[in-house]
Amino acid sequence: MATAVNGLPPGPRIPRAFQTVGFITNPLRFLEQTRRRYGDLVTFSTAFDQRFVMVFDPGLLKQVFQGSPEQLRAGEANALLGPALGQQ
Repeated sequence: MATAVNGLPPGPRIPRAFQTVGFITNPLRFLEQTRRRYGDLVTFSTAFDQRFVMVFDPGLLKQVFQGSPEQLRAGEANALLGPALGQQ
């Protein structure tokens, strides 16, 4: 597995436009190739989001969702959805 840069897991170095095309046109192949090359944590950069991390390992994903409320602060992010989806 490659080393992390700037505290984020490694990921493809190809331009965002190419990552976006791969993600849209053949997502399963694109994701599988990147998982094989970079491991269970991969940082992507697409037209949708400049920097996002994909977690492929179920055990690691479980750890993410078991983070403390102080670290995750989901309520702050979810507050923006309140007007559209309701407070509950």
